[in-house]
Amino acid sequence: MPPGKPGYLADALQRLQADPELAARLGARARATIAARYTVERSLERLEQIYAGLGVRRDAPRPFAMPRNKKLQETS
Repeated sequence: MPPGKPGYLADALQRLQADPELAARLGARARATIAARYTVERSLERLEQIYAGLGVRRDAPRPFAMPRNKKLQETS
């Protein structure tokens, strides 16, 4: 869809409204993509990469560490 062409967006939305099965398929596919792409593990890996790029070591002391929630520790 080219930017600055609102007619294309309107046409796409009308097509989805006219075809609920297509809308459901696209929605299910989008949910699956997001679930696979944004897992907790992947998010943590990416954060570790960012911190490593900044020179922060994983075992570095944390001067302002917040106390861990005991409930969170039990579930993780």
